[in-house]
Amino acid sequence: MVLLSTQGMPVAKIAEVSFTSPDRVRDVIHNFNTDGFDSLYPKYKGGRPKTFTLPERREIKKIAKSKPTERDLPFSTWSLTKLADFLVAEGVVDDISHEGLCSLKAAEAAGRLTSKLGTYLRPDVLVVDEVGYQPLKRAEANLVFQVISKRYEKGSIILT
Repeated sequence: MVLLSTQGMPVAKIAEVSFTSPDRVRDVIHNFNTDGFDSLYPKYKGGRPKTFTLPERREIKKIAKSKPTERDLPFSTWSLTKLADFLVAEGVVDDISHEGLCSLKAAEAAGRLTSKLGTYLRPDVLVVDEVGYQPLKRAEANLVFQVISKRYEKGSIILT
């Protein structure tokens, strides 16, 4: 695709020749312009997402229950983003995903909501970040309410 683009072929023709969409062609060319030859060798990770080990969970819990000022940080409370960034920077975890609500919606659509809600009951501390950041649809708000009501008196909840 990149070679065809450098030869002056239009995006629509490249998409037709390579049996893909024009958007995909634009993405490949944009990535090449941004990252050079490294973009031609993406680092895909397939399979099940990594789960945290018991020591990692304990360390996350310990840090989440602490105050950021105790760790010489310039803010007084944790947001999920700040906590995740701190955990990654300190090497406690490699990465943390923020896709919980999407997985709840998918579980509800597949009829597995009850079992999925159980995953939010297990942690000692559940952090729900950016609650007011984006408006929730009625169904999404109902899912968040279900999580919070199921966790009532079962474990700590941090809402930011």
